Amino acid sequence: MSPLLSRRFPSIAVINLLSALFVACAPLENSKTPLKLTILSPLSGEVVFTNRDTTIEVRIDSPYDPGSTSVKLAVVRADEKTSIPISITSRLQPLDGVITGILHSSHAAPGDYALMAEVSTVRSKGSQSVSFSIHPPPKVLVSLEEIRPVDTRYEVVFVASTDWSLSAQIDRYLWSVDSERIETKAPRLIYLIPKGKEKVRVDLTVFDSLGGKTSGSSLLKVPDGPIPEAPYEDMWIPISAGCGCSTMSVQITGDSGFYCQENGKPLISPFCKRVDPQPTPSPCGVNKYAYTCPLGTLDPRPAPNPVDRVGFGFEVQATLTGGSAAADCEEGLLTKSTTKADDRLIANPSTRLFPRFDDMQQQTSTLRLPVQGGGDRELILLHGNAAGAPEYPQLSAREWGSDDYDAESESKVHEGPLIRWVDVPSVGTRGRRKVDDKNRFLAFVGSDAGGYCWCEFTVERVWEQSGGTGGPGYKLVDGLRCP
Repeated sequence: MSPLLSRRFPSIAVINLLSALFVACAPLENSKTPLKLTILSPLSGEVVFTNRDTTIEVRIDSPYDPGSTSVKLAVVRADEKTSIPISITSRLQPLDGVITGILHSSHAAPGDYALMAEVSTVRSKGSQSVSFSIHPPPKVLVSLEEIRPVDTRYEVVFVASTDWSLSAQIDRYLWSVDSERIETKAPRLIYLIPKGKEKVRVDLTVFDSLGGKTSGSSLLKVPDGPIPEAPYEDMWIPISAGCGCSTMSVQITGDSGFYCQENGKPLISPFCKRVDPQPTPSPCGVNKYAYTCPLGTLDPRPAPNPVDRVGFGFEVQATLTGGSAAADCEEGLLTKSTTKADDRLIANPSTRLFPRFDDMQQQTSTLRLPVQGGGDRELILLHGNAAGAPEYPQLSAREWGSDDYDAESESKVHEGPLIRWVDVPSVGTRGRRKVDDKNRFLAFVGSDAGGYCWCEFTVERVWEQSGGTGGPGYKLVDGLRCP
């Protein structure tokens, strides 16, 4: 089990995710007859993988009260009683009786789990549960089918194989050979390697039709004499397990690199923009488009594409040590913020520090980062699913809010030995004469075994509306530290 994941979901009682749902439908008879439920997804005994989230679908088969109906969903591990976050994605509709959600299995440790669903009305209630398993992502392997000399180079044929789940079809293969990205539909790649090169790193990511993916890395030893006979097993160099980070940097000027968003979905910030024309070949594959985000101070923007916000863009880039795989890394972005509008403290919806649900216990984990001169720095991570609110007390020096960025997403990518992500926190200015915004960030990548990289910085700004122009830009407070 990943060290950080094991800390991230502490042993707690079942999380009660309660959603008050008001519907109008056929009245329930005045009885104590239990409500009948059917869990449509996941199925009993189903195997889901940590490389993609899983859809939850529950159907109410009985008439339910026209007043309030509460739905409670929880997923717990059978042996440790640890929970997995669930996001509700739909509400009950009249005569429909179906509620859906997303099980964040990509945040879970492998094991056996149970989904428990409970529906309550004024007069009755019902419950149902199913057992299922969460497995690590399927392994992906690269083998050498053929190698032959061509002038001053070797022509090699790489072949991919994977023990992929039969529930999904493989969509595409994204190869990175010595950081050169090549996408194929078939599991074969013909590549030319210059003679005289000692070794070549091959990273492969396989994408399925359901949005899941799995990655693997290999090192090929280039022959400096006669080509060995097939099947070429001796030409592969083992890559040590684990994750280590060698360098990290934070860019705060210019524009970010390319990131990918699904067609029809909005960008992560109104300051970001779709790349036009799209790059060829596309780095995003099918049904997605490439976009970039501006870095540094961002002011309100006038028509024709108005943005009534002030913001600050930054891009984090971490380079892994040789032999490390991004899939083995602990990674994330921590934050603290204080935001005032017209001298009044307001909640910052981009900072997920505390849960709003009264029946959800605060989840915490511990992270230890190395410091120069020896020793380590212990941080307490607060995991919630709602915005920080002004009535909560000030965080201590060791406490940080988790701002996600712990896995690949539309704003974070793994590219061979490189992990990078972009963030554009911002505050609305419409109808306000003054905004006072202060954000503190800490980015980290690595593992206990291989070592961490981390960078910490604070930006603050006082923006004042005056004749339609803003005040001075964000300034870096305490500088940018990347020990």
